[in-house]
Amino acid sequence: VRLRNDVAGLGGDVRFLRSELGGSYILPLSDDKTWTAGAKAEVGNIFGLGQDTRISDRKFIGGTTCRGFEFAGVGPRDRPSGDPLGGKNYYTGGLEMGFPLGLPEEFDIRGRVFTDVCSAWDLDKTNANVQDVNKPRVSVGTGFSWNSPFGPVIIDFGFAVRKEDFDKTQLLNFSFGTQF
Repeated sequence: VRLRNDVAGLGGDVRFLRSELGGSYILPLSDDKTWTAGAKAEVGNIFGLGQDTRISDRKFIGGTTCRGFEFAGVGPRDRPSGDPLGGKNYYTGGLEMGFPLGLPEEFDIRGRVFTDVCSAWDLDKTNANVQDVNKPRVSVGTGFSWNSPFGPVIIDFGFAVRKEDFDKTQLLNFSFGTQF
């Protein structure tokens, strides 16, 4: 579980309060811990202190935060240009089941199936050129992870099953990290 609060305005010309609350939990389903179930969720809000929020300070949802959608593929969008505007409010959540693929244990490659739900919405000012709805977007998919010698490598195939016409989807998501 994590709680994060950011305050801008003690110097500079940008003033806002941003709050985020999230958490995750992984439950082993087998004695050898090769089968797991996981859940994650996060909610957040940004509030301008005496001024409108900037696009760069708002939340962009998609990619690894909501598989099956492009990075910034969910949320308010400028109708003429199609550009994402970010949301002042958001939520993400997901369920995932991890399982062995039957490969030798030393390869350390695991499979998974998942479903994600997310939304981002609300701007300080809106007009007819802004597409913005607070409805859940849902994706389902499968993927695998490999704990490589260079760090974790993750490949997911996500399919948006509930989306808005202006959302941007993405079938393949690839990410990697480092280990300490």
